[in-house]
Amino acid sequence: LAIVGAADHPDAYSRSVEDKAAKIDNVVMTGFQKGAQLDALYTHAGLFALVSTHEGLPIALLEALSYGLPCVASDIEANMEVGLADADYYPVTNINALTEQLKTKSGHGLTDDVKKQRTEHVAKHFSWDQIAYATIGAYRAALKLPIEQRTISRPHTDKLDPILDNAADTEINTQADLNT
Repeated sequence: LAIVGAADHPDAYSRSVEDKAAKIDNVVMTGFQKGAQLDALYTHAGLFALVSTHEGLPIALLEALSYGLPCVASDIEANMEVGLADADYYPVTNINALTEQLKTKSGHGLTDDVKKQRTEHVAKHFSWDQIAYATIGAYRAALKLPIEQRTISRPHTDKLDPILDNAADTEINTQADLNT
């Protein structure tokens, strides 16, 4: 078992997890990882679990899905918005349910078709371009600016940012747009 990541603000709980993990054979606390090391961990993982009780956009879960990994995630709102199958979620803080999910999914990889569907879902709905378009759409809707005032230039250049420039002509389906 590899526990990847580190607490932003170490506390008694995070230190207790580290202490317990150090006493268990076959458990490795990798700390924060990025680049080639993180890629290797995702590439060789058999299962990904995100057990957060609080989360913004669950980037680690999206990364795991982009690698085609089977996933288990707590049923907090941010994780649910990713759109996994119900069977991939467990009730947050329910250790027994998490244990059962891990047992059920361990050693059972996904078919190539499911892997492809997951990677395509992430690329379609959670790419940085999509996030940028959604953010711009929210700003556009909130500001209710005339189209000629929506052009945004890159700092220190005279060139328009192509993403922002194209976003001015892109329809974004946000709650703010629906309310205008």
